[in-house]
Amino acid sequence: MAGGTSFAAPIFAGMLAIINQKLNSTGQDVVNSTLYTLASNSTTYASAFHDITSGGNQCTAGSSYCSSSGESEYAATTGYDEASGLGSVDLYNLLSAWPTTSSTSSLDSTTTSLSAATTSPASGASDVITIKVAPSSSSVSTTPTGTLTVEVDGTTVASALALSSGSTTYTFSSSTSGSHVVTATYSGDSTFASSTGTVTVTIGSTSSTGIGGSGSTTVTVTPSGGYTGTVDLALSTSNTYLQDYACYDISNATITSTSPVTETLTLYTGSSSCSSAQIQAGKVHTFRSATKLSSSSAWSINLAATSVVGLLLVLFVRRRSRQIRNLCCLMTFTALGFALSGCSSSGSTASSSSSRSFSVSVSPSTVTVSAGTSGIPTGSYSITITGTDSSSSSVTASTTVTLTIS
Repeated sequence: MAGGTSFAAPIFAGMLAIINQKLNSTGQDVVNSTLYTLASNSTTYASAFHDITSGGNQCTAGSSYCSSSGESEYAATTGYDEASGLGSVDLYNLLSAWPTTSSTSSLDSTTTSLSAATTSPASGASDVITIKVAPSSSSVSTTPTGTLTVEVDGTTVASALALSSGSTTYTFSSSTSGSHVVTATYSGDSTFASSTGTVTVTIGSTSSTGIGGSGSTTVTVTPSGGYTGTVDLALSTSNTYLQDYACYDISNATITSTSPVTETLTLYTGSSSCSSAQIQAGKVHTFRSATKLSSSSAWSINLAATSVVGLLLVLFVRRRSRQIRNLCCLMTFTALGFALSGCSSSGSTASSSSSRSFSVSVSPSTVTVSAGTSGIPTGSYSITITGTDSSSSSVTASTTVTLTIS
């Protein structure tokens, strides 16, 4: 038994060789655009292609040779279909209809890539698929335009999805357990040829745990008073669910001029995104506790501790000589002096740097993330975003963002 791609590929390669001979050409590059352009003309399609309109590509050999997923089928229908494509070719008519100068010969090739917010979304959860189309050659600086067609498991779910700056998004959602293949096909434009990319996402059973979602927002750091430097951005919350089952990713902001700097904040839920390995690798960060020791409280504790130590020393040497008692008193007051000096120094630093400052803002101020099976109850949670100058902890600013778990 023989057939299929093993026969079709060399036969069609021979057809293209004859087309090259007719055009005295060394090659046609990617011929997809030319083929689909010819097929889009009903007259040309009727003469150059033999449309296959019945049957299917299901496996009929039985369970001994076909898995349950392989037994599924695509039906042959009028026009293009997943079972037979454009159909078979009438070489003479195709040769006659082929343009003298192939439109694909001058087109730059492209690469279509897909990335999922999570490759293991919860059943019924929304999973954002980011689709990017880029020139295959790094020497090409132009950005592809045009549209995308998206298929899930071979079924078209979105067509004419417009590119914006070479990318777009598609929100995938399914309640069917198992693996699903998301395919995006780029249409091409007057400069770039078409291309296709895929990503596989797996829906677990509803009893699985640790699968959540993600959402993003933009954090802006705006300098004032001539401030320059690096602002360390960190998030804190008093909610223990977020501390245990959520994480985030954001880069520090480097201020080099008077212009605001923006950074993307991405919030994640579930151990699938917030695993200890990812945290240790620095890919994501855990939330800090919102309860912090204030500088005044720290000063009070240091002062009290110093006083207690001094008192104990005095009591310890109470029956010793006057010289030792005087020495202990001197040590106690010296320690108090250092404590007071430290407090005064801290205050002067904050005062001297007050003219150089920055503000922190976030937009949008609410981020919605799927709870999935992350263990976080649905609802809204307040998170504090704090920016701190990397060289002076007294220069700081903060804002809040609301995380809605749906």
